[in-house]
Amino acid sequence: MVRRASESGRPVLFDEPWSGRRGRADSAEFEAAQEEREFMRAVIAGLFDLEEGREVSVEDARRTLGLS
Repeated sequence: MVRRASESGRPVLFDEPWSGRRGRADSAEFEAAQEEREFMRAVIAGLFDLEEGREVSVEDARRTLGLS
């Protein structure tokens, strides 16, 4: 299992057989926590960019994203 996880780069969840949850709730909880971690990493990266002076105006961002 360790080799398969290492090769695939995907996490492996081990379920507790006595929990009665059969992995589904654990998987949903794991994915929600993963999304939260990714969001927080993006927030931290954005704050770091601001500290380093890497910012653009709203108008420039809209133009770059094709929203204007």
